[in-house]
Amino acid sequence: MEAIKHIIVDSATDVYASRTPGCFTIADLGCSSGTNAFSLVSKIVGSIHEKARQSEMPTPEILVFLNDLPTNDFNSVFLNFPEFTRKLKGGIELQEGSGPSQYASHLVSDTCIHKLRVKCCPMILKVPLGLVDSNGEPINKGKIYISNTSHPAVPLAYLRQFQKDFRLFLKSRSAELRTGGRIVVLILGRRTDDHSDKNATVLWELLDQSLAIMISQVSATLVFYSFKCSSATCRDKRVHSFGALQMSNSHILNHFYYVLLFASQEMVDEEKVDTYNVPFYAPSTKEIEDEVGREGSFEIDFIQAYEQNTSTGDPHKDARITSMAIRAIQESMITHHFGEGIADTLFQIYSGLLSEFLVKQELKCPLLIAVLRKPHQT
Repeated sequence: MEAIKHIIVDSATDVYASRTPGCFTIADLGCSSGTNAFSLVSKIVGSIHEKARQSEMPTPEILVFLNDLPTNDFNSVFLNFPEFTRKLKGGIELQEGSGPSQYASHLVSDTCIHKLRVKCCPMILKVPLGLVDSNGEPINKGKIYISNTSHPAVPLAYLRQFQKDFRLFLKSRSAELRTGGRIVVLILGRRTDDHSDKNATVLWELLDQSLAIMISQVSATLVFYSFKCSSATCRDKRVHSFGALQMSNSHILNHFYYVLLFASQEMVDEEKVDTYNVPFYAPSTKEIEDEVGREGSFEIDFIQAYEQNTSTGDPHKDARITSMAIRAIQESMITHHFGEGIADTLFQIYSGLLSEFLVKQELKCPLLIAVLRKPHQT
């Protein structure tokens, strides 16, 4: 992650050095929450200040825009702002503004930004069209994202939605960015051409399994089986099938507690699971390059895939952190689709499955970084 931070900071400093404006504008479209909202901004501000000092130029006024969803409590950001400005040295004058918005919509005034960072956006605005057949039946049954068993039309639908929404994103950012300005896009992606690449889909596959466990008829079968299964007999590695779900004996007992939470009531309807798909897409570097070329507003200065490893060394802690992150992204959509009351149990199960996965292997989600420059008009 340090290498990525250097790329972001260096790109901002390069823009400043090439223009030396009296007022330098930064927009951060990442998650503006608490002290983390200022983490990268502080590094950019410090680097620009040092560049101005070395060049014997007046220290510029720096304007920072922070953006997040309407549900974010910006009070935590504002409370930390005085402490942040107090730590700045050298008489830097910095103004801060924030506002809720969608990443593809128009955020600020035209041509006012020098440097813009976009962090971990899903890069599609909605669930793709084309995930049902001519009879209106879902073609991605039992899955909420692309998998190796998905109908070929599923990854194609996601790709087309990405192409449409990413072009809209580039067009909107181009209107806001000054000539010579930079965008740094930082998103979860994939290293291969395979849309069902395990590293890009594993988090959604585990959420698939969590929902499958919550389907009422599967839950009842699991409870019945768990009562019959003793600790001794459950040490073997036999795998049992329950509909589309496969679980080992030990896996069943590990989640016996969660099953008991909802076995007596119908928490999730199987038809609703079949019609639920996540509005997420993990592009490859080539797909990013293709859309930047087609849209035409930007040139690519740098693009690369990094292997992200955020492990703390404690798989259970890592599972809780990852589960909370996915819940923050998905909870409002899940409750809208399935109804209120399932989120707590669902993400308890999800955290348990993640723990089991992380005990056995590392979670390696590729992170794509692209530095895009708005060229001078010819």
